[in-house]
Amino acid sequence: MDYSSYQQVTGVIQEIRRGNSCCDLLISIRTDNETVNFMVSGDTKIVDNTRLRRGIRVAAFYDANLPAPDHTPEDRCPVSFCISAGQDTEKNSP
Repeated sequence: MDYSSYQQVTGVIQEIRRGNSCCDLLISIRTDNETVNFMVSGDTKIVDNTRLRRGIRVAAFYDANLPAPDHTPEDRCPVSFCISAGQDTEKNSP
């Protein structure tokens, strides 16, 4: 899969809320500059099935070529994974 159009957001999970359906979560990630919201669904890939929780450092990847939804500020996040100390965050190794 070509990941060249993917953008990375790295930060700490500040909040996790339920989305509009039973399988959706709205995750707020605090970066160095801002808070970014992602809608995580059952289609989202979580590396090693890591349990997402407040306070953990994550890197979230999204396809910048996909249109952002007009009705909500959240981006759909097709690939998301947790970073542990020293873990690589290169786009070509999700």
